[in-house]
Amino acid sequence: MRLLSALHPRSQSRSAASRHLAPNRTLQLLGLLAFASSAAAGPNAGGTLILGLCEDINCYTDTDNDDYCPYATLTDCASAPYHIDSVAPFLWYAYAAFPDGSAPRLSGVAFGIDYDAENLVLLNLEKCADFELASPDWPDPGAGTAVTFTEAQQSQLTSLYWFAGYDYYGVDMEFALVPHPAQGGVFADDSVPSILDPIADFGRIGFYDMPGHLPCPTALPTGACCIDGVCTVLSLAVCTDLGGTYVGDDVPCDPNPCVVPLIERSWGRIKSDFREE
Repeated sequence: MRLLSALHPRSQSRSAASRHLAPNRTLQLLGLLAFASSAAAGPNAGGTLILGLCEDINCYTDTDNDDYCPYATLTDCASAPYHIDSVAPFLWYAYAAFPDGSAPRLSGVAFGIDYDAENLVLLNLEKCADFELASPDWPDPGAGTAVTFTEAQQSQLTSLYWFAGYDYYGVDMEFALVPHPAQGGVFADDSVPSILDPIADFGRIGFYDMPGHLPCPTALPTGACCIDGVCTVLSLAVCTDLGGTYVGDDVPCDPNPCVVPLIERSWGRIKSDFREE
């Protein structure tokens, strides 16, 4: 964890933002982004990046030995608070948000940040993922980072990073998530090579009269899904993930559109099964 200067933003030490990763981790991150494929939509398609304020009593305490990732407890994108009307220090999180009905498999994310360095004091920040490869000027405005997970994350909301800071002069401004300056804004799955899905939209924290932006992803359409002759209404993504056959959007299960598989058996086998019963 890094503790940044609490002085005016122009006096913050950029050296505090440097990152040092083991060579194997660096190669893992570079391989994730450099050798991935974006030819077809992957399991993270339609996902967005959002920002949500921490409102827990244990939110930022201005120390250098606390892990704030466990307090990233947001369970519903639409309920994320994303506006500040105070000069007091706040803690906010970056989340990967995926549509209801999707089946995400998130292994990596590349993104950047942008803000008014003349007015916003960043006190501290840290990843909630396993590994990170940040640009040399991180966390300056316009800088970027890439974070990865050892195991693919499969929930609709995954915490990626936390930031702590305050509005030095109490002015109207925003803290924004943006595309990575070199890699763009992408999600990577856990296939080999990874499939890259573009981040559909980026959230912003608003201060005072700046409204901010909460881009919750649109729920996926659903329809009949056939699994071993049983019909269940699911999204295409979930149906495929379960090994089913998706009949189509808005197709109901009544009447049952699923074809019951036929099992070929000899007459002797049928009589044998009947005797055993």
